[in-house]
Amino acid sequence: VAVDREARMLAAARERLEGQGNVTFREGELEALPLEDASLDLAFLVLVLHLVPDPPAVLAEAARTLVPGGRLVVLDMRPHDRDAWRSEMGHLWTGFEPSTVAGWMEAAGLEGVATHRLPPEPGAQGPLLFTATGRRPRAPRRGAPDPADGSLRGVRDEPNPSPLRG
Repeated sequence: VAVDREARMLAAARERLEGQGNVTFREGELEALPLEDASLDLAFLVLVLHLVPDPPAVLAEAARTLVPGGRLVVLDMRPHDRDAWRSEMGHLWTGFEPSTVAGWMEAAGLEGVATHRLPPEPGAQGPLLFTATGRRPRAPRRGAPDPADGSLRGVRDEPNPSPLRG
């Protein structure tokens, strides 16, 4: 599912993805995604947080759409000094510290949050980038001990190895 607030961006995406039968396009705001609760296994927010007034709200909204165990992957810019991009490209933020985004993701209820600072490509002109990943908690299985009542005291969830972990 591709979501954008601008019809022209969705039209460009439709053109690029023509013939791909597994993509649907929806016009909407990132702060109020046109998606049902717990409807996505995986969500990507790619270079959008610096364009929205309330990044934590966008992260919380993306978390809402994840199924239990579903993952959110964020790719965005690290802090930079290109203030001209505010007027030239509509940036509201000049990047983020990965730890700040990780905190917002945890506040949105995601667990296992990890960040990774991406190395720049040789000769790259743009700002430095990072990824952040997190998972919506899995629902306890029927009849399984509930960690909230302390019945799993001392049992740890092992991290899931991922190339996106930092």
